[in-house]
Amino acid sequence: MITVSVENVDQGDLFISITALNQAGSPVIVDKKRIKTGDSLPVDVQEDGHGWGKITWTAQRTEHPAKTAQRTVKVGAGATVEVTTFFG
Repeated sequence: MITVSVENVDQGDLFISITALNQAGSPVIVDKKRIKTGDSLPVDVQEDGHGWGKITWTAQRTEHPAKTAQRTVKVGAGATVEVTTFFG
């Protein structure tokens, strides 16, 4: 397992879900956890044979449930994954 930091860089609090894509069955390893703006959450992720993890994160604004975003990212040990519902 490797540990990554999931950081809320959004303008508001988020509900975060994370799916581990390197684990059998792709389990949800974080399920709608509330993270305040600017806070982060350490998450253990199964790495592949090359030391990389792969996750899909989904974020939903707590005060605007229709405002959501989802991304799939490759991560290494100690990486910070910036999560937001605003892409520009």
